[in-house]
Amino acid sequence: MVLAPIGEESGRAPSQVYNREIVDYSRLPETYPLPNLIKLLRDSYHWFLDQGLKELLEEMSPIEDFTGNRMQLYFMHDGEDDGTPGYEYLPPQETPLECRQKDKTYHGELRVKVGLTSMKTGESKQQWLYFGHLPHMTETGTFIINGAERVVVSQLVRSPGVYFGASVDSASGRTLCAAKLIPSRGAWLEFESSNRDVLTVKVDRKRKIAVTTLLRALDDSDDPEFYENGDVEQGKKLESQLGTDERILKMLGGIDLEDSQHQFLATTLEKEAPGVPAHERNKEWAMLEVYKRLRPGDPPTIEAARSMLEGQFFNPRRYDLGRVGRYKVNTRDHRAL
Repeated sequence: MVLAPIGEESGRAPSQVYNREIVDYSRLPETYPLPNLIKLLRDSYHWFLDQGLKELLEEMSPIEDFTGNRMQLYFMHDGEDDGTPGYEYLPPQETPLECRQKDKTYHGELRVKVGLTSMKTGESKQQWLYFGHLPHMTETGTFIINGAERVVVSQLVRSPGVYFGASVDSASGRTLCAAKLIPSRGAWLEFESSNRDVLTVKVDRKRKIAVTTLLRALDDSDDPEFYENGDVEQGKKLESQLGTDERILKMLGGIDLEDSQHQFLATTLEKEAPGVPAHERNKEWAMLEVYKRLRPGDPPTIEAARSMLEGQFFNPRRYDLGRVGRYKVNTRDHRAL
């Protein structure tokens, strides 16, 4: 969102808007009626006050302490379900004209109902908190910041989803394919094919790693025993069976065609780690390799690598495709994610 000043280029003060009758003397009739563009801005702002703020606060709630087992802070806490709304927006106390004359900001106040809960005792307290000022939109769809009237300039951004592309390699003349998986929030995944038939991926625009290495690190078990069994040693034994060549071939076996001269999966597995035997390349090995590439200065450990991957790809607060991104991926892949 960019706030642009009104009348700044011409050096004139913002003009007053009047309701005047417009007389059309043109010979050609109007082909398409001009929409009420100010109404679009005002509707978007009112949606933000009514629904957007609610979704934003729900997304951040609850906030836990650093240990994760002592205190929790909830936004929009309803307490005993007394019907009180979780937040309220108080309109401005001054008029737009007064804010222009006194070089003030035309704003309202945002108050949020929060609840602090002790996870040990279960005791909870609720209180209304003042969150701060929120710029208020005028009737003409503008904002007044420190006495200057400004308007929001709409910008086009790339929406979440999956994007495919192709380019011709200057050295070999081959057409190389690429894909980008862009989430609504989180790290980008950029897939590429090379002229040596190796598939690589960049995580959040960092160093390249083999696609098979990332798949090994993210491999998960479909066996209920893996999650239900509380035995640590048994869990480590089951986890060592994840991310193997057999499971990778099972997941991506349809990539390479028998009559094709370019065997991408077989070549990627062959050149993934030439000095590491195939039986040692599993989930734990891959997690350490990904951790080394993404955080080269930190000492690699299994616990640190697992925590990083879980936080980067499986934590909804840090990685989320969003409704639009998930719909676009499902449309491209024809499978429900």
